[in-house]
Amino acid sequence: MSLRNDLNKIENILSAISRIQNYIKDFDLQSFIADDKTQDAVFRNIIIIGNSIENISKTTIEDYSDIENSQIKSISKYLSTDYFGEDNKIIWNLVSIDLLKYKEIVLEIKVKLEQ
Repeated sequence: MSLRNDLNKIENILSAISRIQNYIKDFDLQSFIADDKTQDAVFRNIIIIGNSIENISKTTIEDYSDIENSQIKSISKYLSTDYFGEDNKIIWNLVSIDLLKYKEIVLEIKVKLEQ
């Protein structure tokens, strides 16, 4: 895969993260659990992130193992195979806490790839 393709996948990840952050900005755990539409939108974007990670070249993954070893990838796989068995508290913690750290990692990777 090309560097351009990897950058495109990184941009897809950042876009999905931004959408998730926008969807949950006025939510807490209880309001997230009560809102099926927001859950669906968040789950869809987690799956987009996981699919984008899967399609990043092996070279980039080896250079930036943080992107591959993230919890978001495993949750993405879980959601894509067992969508209705999700644990909303785990998902909430991922998107309300861990996603900010992950976004920083992805932004660093984007900057390095653009050099």
